[in-house]
Amino acid sequence: MTNQTLITNLIKDVENIILTVDKEFNSLTINQLNQKENVNKWSILECLEHLNRYHAYYNDAIKQGLTIAKSSTADKSYKNGWFGKMSIDMMSPDNVKKQKTLAKFNPVGSKLTKETMTKFLAYQQELLTLLEKAKGKNINQRKVPVEFFKLMRMKIGDALAFVVTHEQRHILQAQAVLQKLA
Repeated sequence: MTNQTLITNLIKDVENIILTVDKEFNSLTINQLNQKENVNKWSILECLEHLNRYHAYYNDAIKQGLTIAKSSTADKSYKNGWFGKMSIDMMSPDNVKKQKTLAKFNPVGSKLTKETMTKFLAYQQELLTLLEKAKGKNINQRKVPVEFFKLMRMKIGDALAFVVTHEQRHILQAQAVLQKLA
């Protein structure tokens, strides 16, 4: 796969996420958005808030990585690093194994409003800007510190793919909440 192919696919994925959130969740009431199947499950807004908390770290870390990354051509070959591939596979919507989140990323008990969705969509626009910037950079460079162990660095392309894959997983989770509560 080339850098361009990866970035183009990720841009399409983010655009689909934005459309899904706008089409399926935007018209819901605050009660519907906060409704849960049970106390152990997240609401739609909790899914989005969880992603917001990741974006608060990763959007800035990716932005800094892109700032110091060398320029590159779009046709340069891209290959995942071992840690990036493992992280992406773990967050894949195809991986049905439940993943435990760190306490600071767990939104349970948060007082959430529609501002959570507004913030999520703003992070998506910022992510699209980062993806556009990544087109001219060497995304094979290990420039993005992993949130829970900052001494370890992910390739820029892996960090972008991880963020988007993580979003897809939780958007599907939010859609499942909507279906069960309908």
